[in-house]
Amino acid sequence: MDRPEPSLAYELGQTAVGTTLAVLGELFGPGMGGNALAAEPRVSPYLTAASRRMLTMGPFSLGEGARHGEVVATRTVADLCDAGVTLLAGSDASNVGTAHGATLHQELALLVAAGLSPYQALIAATSLRPPADRFSLNDRGRLAPGLRADLLLVDGDPTADIDTTLDIAGVWLAGRRVPRR
Repeated sequence: MDRPEPSLAYELGQTAVGTTLAVLGELFGPGMGGNALAAEPRVSPYLTAASRRMLTMGPFSLGEGARHGEVVATRTVADLCDAGVTLLAGSDASNVGTAHGATLHQELALLVAAGLSPYQALIAATSLRPPADRFSLNDRGRLAPGLRADLLLVDGDPTADIDTTLDIAGVWLAGRRVPRR
């Protein structure tokens, strides 16, 4: 059965793409991102043993026969952003060289390296509600009365330097400050 061609308005207005550059770098690139993240002093003390194992499992490469590379993925992310496609920052954690939570910091840095501004990268992960809207999570993605109030407080301005997302000063879940472990 032939599918009708979607209109350009639908493609740009309704399409969302999960970026997953971090895992693609592990599979298609040199595969050292996870090791570097595990050694990062602002991350290392907070990793579980399982997260550390996942991050340092590589390098794992699909080899020279792989048809795509991290350069192509990075260029594609930039092209999608330029076209107005909604980008959702995601690390595809549970794959080699990734760990839940920690790898998102690396993903944000890779989005900036792809040409997004730090502000655009942060939006892809949190605000202006693209991630929350796409997954029907209407109680999160922004700070407002009556919402979930998950918050990461950093020392610095991540809209100017995305690396400051690693300078975590405090964490709140459902409106309550929680200790970092």
